[in-house]
Amino acid sequence: TEIDFEIVKDNFKTCLFTAIGSFGLSFICVLILCYMMLKWDLTSSLLVAVALSETSIAIVYSVILSRSLSSKTIGTILMGSTFLINIATALALSILFMKPDINTLIFIVLSVIILCVAYKFSNKLFESRKYSMQKNELEIKYIFLLITALIFLANVGGGQALLFVFILGALLAKPFSYDNKNNMLKRLQTV
Repeated sequence: TEIDFEIVKDNFKTCLFTAIGSFGLSFICVLILCYMMLKWDLTSSLLVAVALSETSIAIVYSVILSRSLSSKTIGTILMGSTFLINIATALALSILFMKPDINTLIFIVLSVIILCVAYKFSNKLFESRKYSMQKNELEIKYIFLLITALIFLANVGGGQALLFVFILGALLAKPFSYDNKNNMLKRLQTV
């Protein structure tokens, strides 16, 4: 992720209200349309409402880049809002359609532990002169390991890895900034 979280923190209310407006209004409108006007069953209406309320990060990101907004506050606010919308989508899908059991609890607890450990210790790897910028691309393998672990836990727990992967991206965003000495952003974009 290329979101400057300092700008997002400073403009959190704007990001949050934009995300709530974008996700919430479209969710409610589509739900009302499908359930009340088209007379679909509730489950189908909820699924369509969530699906049509989601905002594609890929589309927003490409538009922001094509308009040269990535280094501007408005670009960061739009990316932050899109990020929050995608978290809302993952939460909505999980809440509406997941059948929780003990494996779900294990998935959530272990995912939170992975996120906390990654947040606390990842910069040591990313900024290490011994391991960073080596031909074996240890940092990129490490990121793929974290993502794979979250996906595995989601499959075992019957949940959505997407939410935790988005949060992982936010937690590890700083090493991928444009001014990082190890060129992490360009190296990961290449992959």
